[in-house]
Amino acid sequence: MIDINAFIIRMKINAEFSVADFEKKLLGLHGRYRIENGDSPYDLLLTARLRAKIQRKIDAVFSD
Repeated sequence: MIDINAFIIRMKINAEFSVADFEKKLLGLHGRYRIENGDSPYDLLLTARLRAKIQRKIDAVFSD
């Protein structure tokens, strides 16, 4: 994620960037982020907890 943010800053600084080159680099970073993020169970636990919290709120609204 840090690499993606640094990449975005470089795009903002260099207004004359090549769209094709930056697109290729961004897609590469996105693929690497997806792979690295997929190795972490923390995100899955956070997502499951968030989903349960939201479901409880929805249930409370519709149970009244």
